[in-house]
Amino acid sequence: QGLALCALAFVPTLICSSAPPARLCEPRPLWCEGMGNCCAPTAEDAAENQMTQTSTTENNMSKSQPPATTPTTAPAVKAQPKAAPASSGGSSGGGGNASSDGITFDMVVNDLEKAETLAYGTAFASFGAADGKVPIDSVPLRQFLETNSGCPYEELDTVLLSAASSNPEGEAMHITESQFIGILRQTALPEAMVLEKFMNLTAGESEVVPCEDCRTALLFLKDDLRAQATSVREDRWEAVMDAAMSSAEPTVSMEAFRNFCFKEARIANVVHLAKV
Repeated sequence: QGLALCALAFVPTLICSSAPPARLCEPRPLWCEGMGNCCAPTAEDAAENQMTQTSTTENNMSKSQPPATTPTTAPAVKAQPKAAPASSGGSSGGGGNASSDGITFDMVVNDLEKAETLAYGTAFASFGAADGKVPIDSVPLRQFLETNSGCPYEELDTVLLSAASSNPEGEAMHITESQFIGILRQTALPEAMVLEKFMNLTAGESEVVPCEDCRTALLFLKDDLRAQATSVREDRWEAVMDAAMSSAEPTVSMEAFRNFCFKEARIANVVHLAKV
């Protein structure tokens, strides 16, 4: 009978088998008193209980701590050399690239006569000059003057004959390189255009204009220079006007105004021809 009662006492213990074995018989039932150590844990139970506790502890540690990961090193990025800044071809009013004749923008604004000699001398040689002279009826000569000067087409014969008239007898129908360059300087603009602009500034009531009004007129003059004006970058026009008005006084006469206008046109013409 005592064995039967002790067996019944183990039923709830088996149902709760998930609990640690060491606690299965605590507290001991009163009806087991005097039965000896029927419910006391044996040495095998103690060893199993120790293993269970160790396993439980390890499981808890594995759940509470994330698995260790091997740190990865990001691949080194190879530094790329910086590209050299692109050249702007000269700053505001700056030099820029030289033409095949060695002409630069700085040369044009600072030594216009030299730049004209180089640019127009090359053009003159392309007309097929013989002994340094070109016939005044040369088609390339006439086409060049029509395109690169302010000489009206109907006045071209008069201008050429006038330039050649100073030649020795027998050469009156030819022009030299220096005469060719002189024509381009003298016909950089139509004279009538310059006179009209000056009269507009003075309203016909004065023989001089303030220097600042003259500079404003030169700024708008570029609109009358056709393709030559478009060859001059916008950031260079201040340098062009400074060069054109380098000898300006507080007031400007009509003659000085004409010279300033012509010099601006001459600069634009060479820049256009030399492509600088």
